Amino acid sequence: MGIAKFRHLGGVAMRSLLLGTVLLAIAGPAVAADMPVKAPRLEPIFSWTGCYFGATGGGYQAKSDFTGLPTGAFPTGEPTIIPNLSAVSSGTLKKSGFIGGGEAGCNVLNDNHVLLGFEIDASDLSFSQASVATGPGDPLAPGTTLTSTQSVTANWLTTFRARIGVTNDRWLFYTTGGIAVANVTFSQSVFFSASGATMAGSNTAFAVGWTAGGGIEYAVTNNWSVKGEYLYADLGSQSVNELFLVGFPTFMQLARNDVKLSIARLGVNFRW
Repeated sequence: MGIAKFRHLGGVAMRSLLLGTVLLAIAGPAVAADMPVKAPRLEPIFSWTGCYFGATGGGYQAKSDFTGLPTGAFPTGEPTIIPNLSAVSSGTLKKSGFIGGGEAGCNVLNDNHVLLGFEIDASDLSFSQASVATGPGDPLAPGTTLTSTQSVTANWLTTFRARIGVTNDRWLFYTTGGIAVANVTFSQSVFFSASGATMAGSNTAFAVGWTAGGGIEYAVTNNWSVKGEYLYADLGSQSVNELFLVGFPTFMQLARNDVKLSIARLGVNFRW
């Protein structure tokens, strides 16, 4: 009788366990659905809209094309020296070097991922180059020579540029263009061995030209970005009036200088 009662109780316990398992399987999803769920952490959406400042550095290649344009009556009345004078007073100066400085700007991004912006930068240029050229002198005085010495210096470069680009999340692809300004000093002198005379001139001025280029920028964080950029700058023409220094005001030479720059640089910006 005791053994039978034990078996009966064991059967009841088994049935209760099976019933509980079935009820848990049915009610479990509903209970889980009613439990509070912790919302996933959402990262702030990145936007290129805003202002920034930063630093740039890279390399440049500068080319200065200068041309001598003699005018007036030569002191001896012999015009055949003028082609020789023009030839020895014309040429090209080239130099490569480091360029670095700071920049600042602002961007506005529309709903179509098109960016419009403005940027200003100022860089140390340290461009200085000189040359000496010697050529034939007065054809009426065989063996005489003309010696031309010229130099070009530009210590800094500033650009004021608009930017337009397209974005792909944290990537920005843009073109840029605007005004380029630099302080340029151009000087030239020509020595005439036949007479021992020299004509010379020098001019220092703000050279205003244009610049254009493009680049790629990547936002490493919501505040910091890095970029690579290429700019071409044409600083226009600078002119020098060279007077003949032996008292012949009717004869002079206009020397013209054109400076062009190719710039490749990297930059880092902080935006807020």
